Amino acid sequence: MGKKQAEKTLSVLQAKGRRLTPTRKALSTIFDSLTEPITVTEILAKLSKVSISVHKTTIYRELETLIDLDLVTEVDFGDGQKRYERRGKHHHHIVCRQCGRVVDVFLHAEFGAIEKKLARQVAYREITHNLEFFGLCDGCL
Repeated sequence: MGKKQAEKTLSVLQAKGRRLTPTRKALSTIFDSLTEPITVTEILAKLSKVSISVHKTTIYRELETLIDLDLVTEVDFGDGQKRYERRGKHHHHIVCRQCGRVVDVFLHAEFGAIEKKLARQVAYREITHNLEFFGLCDGCL
């Protein structure tokens, strides 16, 4: 992703009338460097390394803005911690139950078609899905 993705995020924020604060710029840089979803605690640690001090509530508010603008997505691995990653090509994750290693998985199934079929069957709208896989990675076997 890199610099172009960070610039895209900042231009979307500007186009929506949002100020480009140091926190927003830093968050964009953080999301560009990620290889797996990140928790708010991890975000705060990364921000402190670049001398940006911000309250946890502010981070949640900023993340909500990025989610509303469809720039970031929330991931839940069922462990009580929400994680966040830049929205990109639709994918799922395999999570090691022992060490927590996360690998992106791109499935070729037509989940969009399944969602539309379900919507018709049960008279729902805006159906989405979350699908995560769990196992043990080679290093933990």
